[in-house]
Amino acid sequence: MKKLFFVALLTSSIASISNAADTDSNFKFLLGGGATIGRQAELTTSGSAVSDGRLKSVGTEGYGGIEYRWSDRLFLINTLGYHVSDARFALGSTVHLTSIPFDGIALYGINDQIRLGGGVEVAGHPELAAGSTNLREKYKTSPGLIVEGEYLFTPHMGLALRYVAATYKANNGGEDIKANHAGVLFNYYF
Repeated sequence: MKKLFFVALLTSSIASISNAADTDSNFKFLLGGGATIGRQAELTTSGSAVSDGRLKSVGTEGYGGIEYRWSDRLFLINTLGYHVSDARFALGSTVHLTSIPFDGIALYGINDQIRLGGGVEVAGHPELAAGSTNLREKYKTSPGLIVEGEYLFTPHMGLALRYVAATYKANNGGEDIKANHAGVLFNYYF
């Protein structure tokens, strides 16, 4: 499945590069990022540096990708990014949750400035690590659902509100991570 997503992203990227010089092209590159909140987990460990507790984190996400204009109102977006969430526990310990999300989103333009839609996120290599201990857990992921709305200030700049519902499954039978999160993201199209 990972190979299929990689091939789709690579094919879309090559097609967009070949059409980049055409000003009337249906393809645009996209760079974006922003802040997220969510991604929860029950954390229990015998280490003294990280206390037992609930991880509810604030994070940042950055990504790049392509947008394909299917019609005057329908847009298909593929992005690949990096998402990191941090939370503090007792005794000053910090816990990091990282992943490499691949998103496939379809947006419908209500008008020239407002677009609404949804899609699928597959988070590659989700990992939970505690900064001051040797705690490092890798997780399995299943596709999550995305709901997104975007306001375009110009044809090249937009502000998106996004909600992702996903779960990361523990490899060793431990606690799963509810990776649901909401985000405020800035997009630049070129």
